[in-house]
Amino acid sequence: MTVLGAEFEELSENEKREIGLTHGVKIKRLKEGKLRYTGLREGFIITHINKRSIESPQDIAAIFKKNKGNIVGIEGFYPDDGTKYYYGFSI
Repeated sequence: MTVLGAEFEELSENEKREIGLTHGVKIKRLKEGKLRYTGLREGFIITHINKRSIESPQDIAAIFKKNKGNIVGIEGFYPDDGTKYYYGFSI
């Protein structure tokens, strides 16, 4: 699924186990778009948006639609760089 220039994929159970997560969605590809301009990079695993757990790419699309693009924060994890937070932006 593609949202705001990012293509997402669900994490496999094996990936979750390897990095110690119970949920999250990985940015597979990042094209031109709002998410790229926030500083997010390919490989980032989104675990929460606006403090809501992210289980699937559909969760991401629903949150952006419900909040009309006003995002308080994105929390996630880079496998090579640890937990990161991106705060307060409009999409």
